[in-house]
Amino acid sequence: GDSNYIGEPVSIIEHSLQAAHFTQQKSSTNDSELIIGNLLHDIGHALGLEAHQKMEMNGCGVKDHEHVGADFLMKLGFPERV
Repeated sequence: GDSNYIGEPVSIIEHSLQAAHFTQQKSSTNDSELIIGNLLHDIGHALGLEAHQKMEMNGCGVKDHEHVGADFLMKLGFPERV
């Protein structure tokens, strides 16, 4: 999670933190589910990398990462909206 993310000079962790930060800054309400959802929006990529899955999407990440991440978060008890 600490290598460059999709050719950008930030890691996947930094990208996720930025997404949550900007959501918090720009949101007209303090919507914790929205902020947490943005923080964790690419967790499926991280899970795939940890499981040594092949990088797909032109080397940008794990295919179906959104479903992998959603399944993982649901098993942990996160609300569907996150």
